[in-house]
Amino acid sequence: MLPLLTAPLLSLLTSWLPLFGKPDPTVKTDFRQMVAAEVAFAAYGSQHSVQDAFSRYLSTAWMFGGGAFQTGAALYGNQPEQPGRILWRPTYADISASGDLGFTTGPWELRPGGANEKPVAFGDFVTLWQKGSNGTWQAIYDGGISHMAYTTAPKAAWPTTYPVKRPATADTAQARLSLIAAEQALVQRARLSLRQAYKPVLGPTQELRLLREGQLPYVGNGARALVETSPKAVQLTPLRTGVSAAGDFGYTLGYLESKPERGFFLHVWRRSSDRWLLVLEVLSPDAV
Repeated sequence: MLPLLTAPLLSLLTSWLPLFGKPDPTVKTDFRQMVAAEVAFAAYGSQHSVQDAFSRYLSTAWMFGGGAFQTGAALYGNQPEQPGRILWRPTYADISASGDLGFTTGPWELRPGGANEKPVAFGDFVTLWQKGSNGTWQAIYDGGISHMAYTTAPKAAWPTTYPVKRPATADTAQARLSLIAAEQALVQRARLSLRQAYKPVLGPTQELRLLREGQLPYVGNGARALVETSPKAVQLTPLRTGVSAAGDFGYTLGYLESKPERGFFLHVWRRSSDRWLLVLEVLSPDAV
């Protein structure tokens, strides 16, 4: 069971209040503001219905439902209010070097009778965030997986150091095209096997996360071990690709062409030495 949200989230926010002094040259402020946006969303969701919270925070974000990607407004805008609550909290996040694109992830649980009732479903979420020109963080994708309950609540893993912030690249269009090419190459290899698709592009072990429907998240060495035992071939259809202003961080949303119903995938990539490396995947249904 997740711990009560209000106190831990408030503690996180207050501990991250900016201190007066010299401007920080790293992405620390951007990172903490992004996580704070997720924390605010989660706090609102703990006190309001799923329909209210998702309509408020995810109205323009892409979500998967009914076999297709739709906006949160299309999925939840006209749904009737229900007493249930989804409680969640971020335990890990990553961000671009330009501090304008990143993701948060962590456990969620569904309590259909209200926040004080016992949870009946569990999983992990991923929210993609993008900073607007006014400095506000906006969710551009929200989704995840369901799985059995954790036996031990996962602990948050926040960075102790942050990379120096980089300015916007002069050619984000070219960076996006290079990511599309990397994704297309993965798609072609995936038609042979997922193992062949992943191995040339896996990111650093400490950053690697593979989320599969019905399974607890595979993290670090566990994710690499999963790759070695993924012989199945799959058909992936990319739909939407975006990159950060620095051209070092990006994502692809798309469909998993499975039967009897189509599924979806999210790939998050980091560019290192002119190579795009996969750091996070959400794949539903499980295709291992």
